[in-house]
Amino acid sequence: MGTLGGVFQPPVALPTGGRFYPPTLITGVAPTSRCLRELVPGPVLVLLPVRSPGEAVTVASGLPHVAAGAVWAQDVTLALDVADRLPLGLVWLNALNLLDPMGGCAGGAGDGAGPEALREFGRPPWEAPETLPDQELSPEPVPGGPAVASDSADIAAAMEAARRVAPGWGRLPAPARARVLRGAAAALEGGGAVGPPRRDGDDGDGDGRLRAALLRWAAHVELMGGVVQEVPGGRALVTRRPLGVVGVAWSGLRPLRRALELLPPALALGNGLVVVAPPSGVGPALRLRQALVAAGLPGGALAVLPGGAGGDGAMLARHRPDGLWLCGGGADPDWASAGSVAHPWVPGGVLGAPGQEPPPAAERELELRCTRPCCLWVPGGGP
Repeated sequence: MGTLGGVFQPPVALPTGGRFYPPTLITGVAPTSRCLRELVPGPVLVLLPVRSPGEAVTVASGLPHVAAGAVWAQDVTLALDVADRLPLGLVWLNALNLLDPMGGCAGGAGDGAGPEALREFGRPPWEAPETLPDQELSPEPVPGGPAVASDSADIAAAMEAARRVAPGWGRLPAPARARVLRGAAAALEGGGAVGPPRRDGDDGDGDGRLRAALLRWAAHVELMGGVVQEVPGGRALVTRRPLGVVGVAWSGLRPLRRALELLPPALALGNGLVVVAPPSGVGPALRLRQALVAAGLPGGALAVLPGGAGGDGAMLARHRPDGLWLCGGGADPDWASAGSVAHPWVPGGVLGAPGQEPPPAAERELELRCTRPCCLWVPGGGP
């Protein structure tokens, strides 16, 4: 085997013409090396020695372009703990490169044929194709005071704070997150959270519906579980993990009336949130935040910032959130901001019109919008 420094390549004859590259093993590089920070279009394996399972998780978590991984260990308990801490969509246990049963868990360039990938190209029947019905939008003009230009420095600071606390919040047991939501609902009902009255053009029962959403999602997250699938060579445990930090561009000329009701599911499922609110929504959003923080939510997990008449989606997108929800209403939902974000969404109809129940399967849609799939492949027990 020929070598060149830390590069090992077998002496194989490659076909003439085309773009062929020999199998390559690279050793002796740092995690900041270019061969790890950039996509390598070839059969290249980089070997990084680590001193402990914790260091292995830290190194793997800091690498870009990683969609799947494998954990090899004799200690099954240790292997399961490491696999659970890896921020990957697909993890094999003592195996490698087996079929992904969800057809999209890994999130790589080739995962475009499964149901998880295909749903990104579809639309539930209640979603309007272009604009939202008038009854779901605030009347023009938006009440609550003059629009405020978004501050990039404030958004950057809020994103940084949310990224620090979101992993810990998402790793809390579901009952612990549910207790926070129930505590916030009790504070809102008892007047424990102070602040300006709600004035977002709604029908007068905004706090009541917000309390109901907090309680509903507290119960929902406690009952969530994974799915075990029989697969060739073993079993696959498919669960849902938080997206991470979601940016919510609520400000706009005609913001979605009930956008605050989108926050309880996102928080219940373990996400951090940075919300840019319209003038009429800043007060109610701050009241909700105060109630949640008093009930135990980490302060940085929910940030509320004042917004302007438009363009806040693009401002949020520049700070690369893990998801971006465009709730500003109007004919132009600021699609230009969605190009660099993995999970953009324009909510429409998922909460139902005022005075009506949410449409069927809306709860499942919200769950999918707030999470990403994670698949752990355990070998054995099959042919």
